Amino acid sequence: MKRLVAIVLLAVMLVPSLIACGNNTPATTTPAIDDPSVTDAPVVTEPADTTYAFSDETYDGATFSVHVTGNMTNMNDFKVSEDADDVINSSRFRWLTAVSDKYDVVIEQTANLSFGSAGGSGPGYQQLKKSYTAADYTYQAAMTGSYDVAQAALNGYLLDLNSLEGLDLTNPWWDQKANDDMTIHGKMYYTTGDISLTDNQVTHCILFNKELAKAIDDPYKLVYDNKWTYDKFAEMILQVSEDVNGDDKMDRYDKFGLLTWNDSMLQILASATQRICTVNENNEIALTLYNDTVVSLFDDYNELIYQNKNVINYQNGYGQNDWDPIRLAMFDEARAMFYMTLFTTVPKHRDSDIDFGILPFPKYSEQQSDYGHQVSAFHGQFLCVPLFLEDEKMVADILEYLAATGKDIMTPAYYEKTLVGSHFRDEESGDMLDIIFASRVYDIGIYYNIGTYRSLIGNLAKSKTTTITQIYNAYKNKANKELQTLNADYSKISE
Repeated sequence: MKRLVAIVLLAVMLVPSLIACGNNTPATTTPAIDDPSVTDAPVVTEPADTTYAFSDETYDGATFSVHVTGNMTNMNDFKVSEDADDVINSSRFRWLTAVSDKYDVVIEQTANLSFGSAGGSGPGYQQLKKSYTAADYTYQAAMTGSYDVAQAALNGYLLDLNSLEGLDLTNPWWDQKANDDMTIHGKMYYTTGDISLTDNQVTHCILFNKELAKAIDDPYKLVYDNKWTYDKFAEMILQVSEDVNGDDKMDRYDKFGLLTWNDSMLQILASATQRICTVNENNEIALTLYNDTVVSLFDDYNELIYQNKNVINYQNGYGQNDWDPIRLAMFDEARAMFYMTLFTTVPKHRDSDIDFGILPFPKYSEQQSDYGHQVSAFHGQFLCVPLFLEDEKMVADILEYLAATGKDIMTPAYYEKTLVGSHFRDEESGDMLDIIFASRVYDIGIYYNIGTYRSLIGNLAKSKTTTITQIYNAYKNKANKELQTLNADYSKISE
């Protein structure tokens, strides 16, 4: 009980310490929702940043509206549920209240979330188009699905975030990897960071059964010693295989070294810090898919995943309605040592009896300087701002403070939620989360499906005979023509 009280007091103390930077008296305006009842709070290990000079402006009860769209129906960073009592929901209430009070604004959200809706011309794109063509000031910001936001940027519907006075994307609460990967022709049209938990939730990771792994090696130690490579990963996988039900065939009812899925193929590319396309030194988008590392990487991985005694793809040979039941049951019933997935999966297993941990994807070799983890484009959202705003200063002030307070309130809450289960607390994985979230990879080539490589690479998980060399050569001319057009279009809107 004492620990609980101390945690709650610490979380509450963080907010005024950050607000004090502005030297203004907080107003009483808050989100229009009652504080949900909670029984726990996040462990916060770092104090709020009291050195950054946040704006002292207040905005007389103005409304700050966020439009939230994407392919995942439960991904809304700005919605507080009245009937939820988990640590994320209660922290979100405190987060939004802190920002509302400091700037005397009412933060509202409108969501249009539907699976498969954000394919490039979905509701997020349509609203941003409307804001541009009709000078519609309904929304001051948006969290928009990856494919929709990429098309909105290309059509000139978005403001360069670097042009907003008072918004500093070099601050630690913004993802610096996003700055590196997504600054196009010198402009930054969409981004992410501690303003959102969605980027965490849809980042790729590996779950592992600690009991099965310890008989072979200690994956955590391998990470700490820079020995967590694909060779070691494959070596461990190939030591686990059991025909559990004795029917002389390996299927969903048996034990495997690796449980994987089709989406892992694009993550494999990212794990070696490789991309379909990269923004080059001339600030142009260039095709960078094909090199010796990529060829070796896919040759090795394809050889591994078609070892049917040791690896199972829960999407191959099974109906879509069976995918979730298969993967969840296999891991909860200790029939998979390693499990490639997204962080969205973690809460589904925290109440199981399995003691499991979280790992980064292995490096391709020890010589690789950084790990690499893709933020799933299909599932992801990015923060963006419509080109036309009534009050740019207000938007900049609020977004900056949302991100800063998100770092102190929401991110620790997410760690707590991710690492704690009903039966086990997985402290070691905290370091792994730090590694994973600091090594995100954003691939412009995926967002624009350059050369249709996004789809073709995913299909490598379905065909043993197709190689990365074959698909690259077949579509490289198409890809380069698309990039010529893409760069020309970006050059025009960047003038």
